[in-house]
This record gives sequence, C-alpha cells and structure tokens, in this order.
Amino acid sequence: MKTVENIFDVVIQQEGTLFKQPEVFTLEYLPEILNFREKQLRAMINHSRQLNSGHAPTNMEITGPYGTGKTTAVKKNILN
Repeated sequence: MKTVENIFDVVIQQEGTLFKQPEVFTLEYLPEILNFREKQLRAMINHSRQLNSGHAPTNMEITGPYGTGKTTAVKKNILN
C-alpha cells in the first residue's frame, strides 16, 4: 500500500530532492534582493546613520506576522 510518505521517499531517492534550492530553508540564507521592504530598510538605515553623527541611538521595534521578512530585513541592514 502506497502512502504519501512512501511516495515522497521514492521521489527523493530517485531525484535527490523536491526543491530546486534547498539552501533557502536554512537560517543562514539571505536573499540578494528583498522585495517589498524598501521603506522598512530605509527607516532602519536612517536610524543607524544617527549613530555615526554622534547622536544617541534610537530604539526600533520591528513587529509583524511571522514569515514576513522581519529577521531578514534586520540581517540585511546589519550586513550592508
């Protein structure tokens, strides 16, 4: 009797993986282009620029539903 799990096991054994880019599911993955987050990235960059000019740092609260790119936007801001 074939179950869904068995079918996936067979496909993975024959073709290697179900995903074209399995690395996108790792915690270290950071996309080159972060679509639809330009406004948020600019706001974080502006807050960060104040540190270079000697102003006191400003707190930022980043909120939103899970899976919307909050962590990725922060990583992108830190690394760039």
